[in-house]
Amino acid sequence: MRAGMKGRTVPERPAAPEYLDFNGGSSVTLCWMPANSILPVEGYEVEFRDFQQDATQWFKVTDKLVYSCKTTVGYLINGHQYQFRIIAKNAIGYSEPSDASPPITIGKAIRGDSSTNGLLKEAKYVEAERYGTIALLQDEIVRESPPLPDRDDSPPPIYRQPNSGNCTFFKKKHFKI
Repeated sequence: MRAGMKGRTVPERPAAPEYLDFNGGSSVTLCWMPANSILPVEGYEVEFRDFQQDATQWFKVTDKLVYSCKTTVGYLINGHQYQFRIIAKNAIGYSEPSDASPPITIGKAIRGDSSTNGLLKEAKYVEAERYGTIALLQDEIVRESPPLPDRDDSPPPIYRQPNSGNCTFFKKKHFKI
């Protein structure tokens, strides 16, 4: 352990991911609670297993860390059943993996009602539902500029002449009515 790192450890094990969005297509959106850590969490690894290929082996979704507590996993195979889990990383190392998400079968649309035991949540942050407002990470926010029109009908800019701060008064002409 490096000097100054005494008492600091890897992040705590994250909570199991939950399904935020799934419509029966080939992708699923996962969300999870941030891992508790003394040091800042640098990111998360998302892992999956495919029960039709190898139910004992977990694979990384991507080689890069996910920097928010929400991600979409795509290119899933129709008819296959998947589970997902999360691993948190800080400067010391990696946490233990989270519990696995409930199994989900690609190609079958599900709803967040009593028949699915709440497998799919409404389109809102699950963590906000349970724990109140949580600050979003900057990576989660996407800001786009409005599209530029094909032509610009706005008036030209107003240019001020040097020394135009002086007021010029015109003499008032008197007219007889």
